[in-house]
Amino acid sequence: MSLAATTRSETTKQFTTSMWWVLVIVLLAYVGFTAAVLGFVFSASSTGALGGNGPQMPSDGLAPVLYSTATAVGYVFPLLIGTLMVTTEFRHKTLTPTFLATPKRGRVLWAKMIVGVLLGVLFGIVGIVASVGPAAGFLSG
Repeated sequence: MSLAATTRSETTKQFTTSMWWVLVIVLLAYVGFTAAVLGFVFSASSTGALGGNGPQMPSDGLAPVLYSTATAVGYVFPLLIGTLMVTTEFRHKTLTPTFLATPKRGRVLWAKMIVGVLLGVLFGIVGIVASVGPAAGFLSG
C-alpha cells in the first residue's frame, strides 16, 4: 500500500468517528467562552465597572491577549486528537488489520503523523475563529 493510500485510509478512520467533531464543538465552546469572559473582565476593568480591585489592563494591549486565547487554553485539543489516534487503535483492536494491510510500520506512522498534523491545523483554525469572534466584539465595544 502506498503512502497516499495509507494516508487516505487513516483520514477515513478519523472522520468516520464522532471523536473529531465532538472535540471541535467542545473547542469552540471552551475557547469562545474563555475569550468572552476575558474580554468582559478586561473591558469592565478598563471602564472602572469593577472598582479599584479589578485586574489591570495588559501593558501591550488587550487584543494580543484575547486573540491568543486559542493557544493559551486550546492546545489540549490537538494533543487529545494525537493521543486518541493511537490509543483507539489498541482499544478497538484495529491496529492488527492496519498493520496487516500495510506491513511497513513506518508508512503507517507517517500516515498517522500527516493526518494528525492536518487535524491539528484544522483545530488551530477553529480555535482562532472561536477566540477572535468574541474578542473582536469586546474590542469594538
